[in-house]
Amino acid sequence: MTDSIAHGLTRALTFLSHNNPRYQQLDRVQSMTDAEISARGTTRAAMVRRVFSDRFYL
Repeated sequence: MTDSIAHGLTRALTFLSHNNPRYQQLDRVQSMTDAEISARGTTRAAMVRRVFSDRFYL
């Protein structure tokens, strides 16, 4: 029973995180190649900082 509760909680948290707009932005950044990011005149780290700029000081 404990395993099913843990599994259900894990699935719920995964669902919530994957439907979070911030996670979706990070997914888009991760899917970009370094060349695509470079063509935008930025870095992967800078893009991640922008995604989290309102939450964390990075």
